[in-house]
Amino acid sequence: MKRIFIIGISALAIIGCDREKAEIDRQTHEEKQALDSEKRDLDRATAQEKKQVDVNAKIEKAQIEARQQSEKAQLEADKKKADAEAQAEKKTVDIKRRANP
Repeated sequence: MKRIFIIGISALAIIGCDREKAEIDRQTHEEKQALDSEKRDLDRATAQEKKQVDVNAKIEKAQIEARQQSEKAQLEADKKKADAEAQAEKKTVDIKRRANP
């Protein structure tokens, strides 16, 4: 009878241990799933940030190029203005020379 009692208690202990182990495995699995989910969320957020940085870089590059083109156009206009002023001064010299031979 003692043996049956000891075997019964041992069986209950084993079953209890198996249940505890199963619960530990379940909790570990859930924790791993939660961590995997966080990792995926982090990957998505990082990818989105990288895309935004790329977009911002393209916008900034376009603004720099537009400013460059604007400044080049202004410089070209200033060159033409200088040429026109030089031509006007030359004509003034020619007119003065003709008026005072």
